[in-house]
Amino acid sequence: MNSGRFNNTLGVAARDENVSIYHEAEASKALAGTSGAFAEDQSGNLASTSVNTAMANGLFDTIMRLEADGSAAIWQKTNATQAISGQALTLGLSKEGDRASTGVSATMDQGYFNNTLLVQAHDDSVSDYHKFNATEVLTANKNGLVQDGLGNKSSVAAALRMDRGQFDGAMDLYVDQGAEYHNT
Repeated sequence: MNSGRFNNTLGVAARDENVSIYHEAEASKALAGTSGAFAEDQSGNLASTSVNTAMANGLFDTIMRLEADGSAAIWQKTNATQAISGQALTLGLSKEGDRASTGVSATMDQGYFNNTLLVQAHDDSVSDYHKFNATEVLTANKNGLVQDGLGNKSSVAAALRMDRGQFDGAMDLYVDQGAEYHNT
């Protein structure tokens, strides 16, 4: 940060086989921001998210909720202003080998980089939702992959160059002995 504020609110609860975490953070006049979450249940189902940004004295804020209670789940919302670059990644993996992942990256001319991520891994399925928005975009990339434990898979990728454009959309992935990908 460049003489900015750094505020955090944390909440953690653990009981028997259940774990819950809540984390809210905000940084002002930020030069960089990183937010990541990882949840894994005792069966081996896991969910992971990460967001990294470089900014020019921007505001970086994030809210994360994690659960591990017979499944692994993460909800994360991250916003960055005055962004120069940003990357957001998700991964969900079930104990049967079902997997879903997304990735979005962009270079910007001091724009917004906003992401809402939801990853849930159960014993027999994985769902992965990634909504993104970037403004003042110079370059942008997105990719998504779903693959079931039998090797069936579906994927998408896009790479763009723009002159301070807007890049937004959503990827909605689901895998349960078959791979589904919905792109908007």
